[in-house]
Amino acid sequence: MENIDSLVQKLIETLDVDLLRFLRRGNLLRRLVREILINEIIKNINISRKIEQESICNFYIEKRIEDIKTRRKFLLYQGLNESDLHHQILVPLKIKKVCSEKFKDNLDAHFLKRKEELDQFIYSIIRVDNADLAHEIYLRMEAKEEEFSTLANKYSKEKNVYKNGLVGPTSIMRCHPLLKELIRSSIPGDLIKPFKLENSWIILRVEEKKSAKLDLKMEEKMMFELFEIYIQDKINKILNNLIK
Repeated sequence: MENIDSLVQKLIETLDVDLLRFLRRGNLLRRLVREILINEIIKNINISRKIEQESICNFYIEKRIEDIKTRRKFLLYQGLNESDLHHQILVPLKIKKVCSEKFKDNLDAHFLKRKEELDQFIYSIIRVDNADLAHEIYLRMEAKEEEFSTLANKYSKEKNVYKNGLVGPTSIMRCHPLLKELIRSSIPGDLIKPFKLENSWIILRVEEKKSAKLDLKMEEKMMFELFEIYIQDKINKILNNLIK
């Protein structure tokens, strides 16, 4: 697998010059290189006959093409024969097997690198221009005179963006550093006193924190991310050489 980029580059270089120019100008060359790379990577990967049949059957059911007549129309529209379709159906399974064999040992390190971004938060926020108004809203909520959602819909500058003032579940990586720090350090349910953030005043309450865990679903996600990083690195190298 390590010398696969050289092999793929040689395959691309055998294409007609005019075809290569057409692919470049149509922004199709990267996609073609990706498809060739993946097919080279998985070409010797075997899936059990039982899993193959189950996957094909499930695909037919999902696309509602169980009967031959409907399937022929589907194949004609897609420009495929049945063998091509079966190949496409099995590609994700073969990629998953490659991921498990090649990237499993790197899962922990990749997960730790990504964890801060993967953590999810739900929080309520009200953003206003006036400090006095912010403190009035805070006191009304603290005294339980009105609900956060009611006050958000009435006063928040972002009431048309965040219904009831509710945000998430979402990553907070793109939040302002101060907002991110307060969300991370707050206890869910605690109302945070108004604070100034750039040109606005903020009232904040964290509702829920969902810390990312390396369970089976996350392991699969991390393996596919590592596969994608590997593929993109190879594509970049191949395209760089081709353009030169």
